[in-house]
Amino acid sequence: MDEMTRRMAVSTISLTGMGVAMGAGSEGGRERRLGLVIHSLWHRWRGEYSSVKIPPLRTVLEVLDHCREEGYGGLQTTVGDWTLAEVKQVRETLEGADLYLEGSMELPNDEGDVDRFEKEVRRAKEAGVKVFRSYLGGRRYEDLKSMADVKRYREVASRRLGWAEAGLRRMGVRLGVENHKDLRSDELVEVLRAVGSAHIGCCLDFGNSLALLEAPEETMRELGPYLVTTHVKDMAVSPSGEGFEMAEVPLGKGMLDLPGLMAACVVANPEVTFNLEMITRDPLKIPCLEAGYWKVMEGVSGEALAGTLRMVRDRKAVELARVGGRSKEAICLWEAEQNAASAAHAFARLGLSRTGTGGA
Repeated sequence: MDEMTRRMAVSTISLTGMGVAMGAGSEGGRERRLGLVIHSLWHRWRGEYSSVKIPPLRTVLEVLDHCREEGYGGLQTTVGDWTLAEVKQVRETLEGADLYLEGSMELPNDEGDVDRFEKEVRRAKEAGVKVFRSYLGGRRYEDLKSMADVKRYREVASRRLGWAEAGLRRMGVRLGVENHKDLRSDELVEVLRAVGSAHIGCCLDFGNSLALLEAPEETMRELGPYLVTTHVKDMAVSPSGEGFEMAEVPLGKGMLDLPGLMAACVVANPEVTFNLEMITRDPLKIPCLEAGYWKVMEGVSGEALAGTLRMVRDRKAVELARVGGRSKEAICLWEAEQNAASAAHAFARLGLSRTGTGGA
């Protein structure tokens, strides 16, 4: 057994045991709810598609109504230049429906963009947002071409977070930076340490770092001390000629140890929220057997590659579903089905509570 596979096995046993001992979705009997990430509704969100079965969702108020009807306890969504009237409506909706709202937003791109960032944070806080999520960029192996690019990327990331920090601190809110297939966990930790703020931590995505040859348990161990919020998902994998493919699948249908990962999150941050990100799309291609991939992965061991490919072989899905060939209505229906299946599993098997008018 290679080193990465051994670490995955040991970590899975350890985290699963923790989940059994304390309950995946509760801590000391406290109720925990399932939130929804707006990307789980991407085919409906502000789309032109319209149907009696699956109408488009055009405003945050419509999405909050959807969350309440489906039993979600909260929403993580994009925030922007809301009017004062919109802020008031959102705040009243959250209070009336007992929902939480987390803001997803762009970091400042330069010093001249700080005012825009702080204005959006301030308006969102007035609406009831206390936790924000952001990301640094795209996919390392697609957007960067050399380790020099990676170094510059990290330097720019540190500056952008530095520009954001003063406003977050002044307004008393927290921001979680997502592990977004750009930086490995140890690199993201270095960026967060360089900023050195209690107001900036991590939005832990359960599956993203697989694309960078990290086991989810390894990602959890590295980023747990910085945990602010989460993107909960399950993943399926399949070998390909250039490496492997990975895709989000309904909770409970994939390979991740969800009870163990969630329990570890609760230990790391008892106030953590669990937000479902079930993205309905084609599988992502991870070209870890191509030369270009390794031009931006200097220092990553052959053991990490071998362990990941072994995991893909041992846990491969029979087939990964794809968008191609489906009509827009069929895609929207598929999206709704995958969200519903994920929520049902979370309520029945992961200890999370159903809320809103959809509740029992």
